[in-house]
Amino acid sequence: MVHIKRVPELVERALQVASQHGFSSSCLDEVGRFLQILGGFKSGAKVAEIGTGFGVGSAWILSGMDADSTLFTVESDPDRVSAVREMFSGIENVRIIAGDWKLILRYAPFDYVFVDAKPAKYDEADLVIRSVNLNGFIVLDDFTPMEHWPDEWKGTQDLVRDKWFNDDRLLCMELRTSEKNSILLARRVK
Repeated sequence: MVHIKRVPELVERALQVASQHGFSSSCLDEVGRFLQILGGFKSGAKVAEIGTGFGVGSAWILSGMDADSTLFTVESDPDRVSAVREMFSGIENVRIIAGDWKLILRYAPFDYVFVDAKPAKYDEADLVIRSVNLNGFIVLDDFTPMEHWPDEWKGTQDLVRDKWFNDDRLLCMELRTSEKNSILLARRVK
């Protein structure tokens, strides 16, 4: 039997805040562990999160980053921004941006971007890709492995996967985080 370390304290706090607000769209723990691992891939990294929610993904990323790295996270909902600012007060290496996701682009280029907002995953994906340093990483979550697609999805084109897998600036793969959930991981190579 494998014993998995408990969830970091900052993540527990973010999960509690999300629960108090009835927010059920936070990243899964399995995705969070991946974000935590990638958060520490480079000392002094500039990391971006597009779609803060109530800070669960941010907390996972922060729990893996070193003190010389900085997380920039953007959220359009003012109530969520307020709650996250309060929760992360006193943490020096996080910048919480309120408003449209594109406001984060003024802080680019980034070494690592976690995309959890729909327009940035497809319609405006090019802006995300251009905001990442060469050899930087992009993570997109909330994917369902194709064998678990509902009947109405079967035989249809997955435009988001097509976009990310077929962009010649990227190396991209899908990683299963649980039986019915996966992420896309891309590295910018051009």
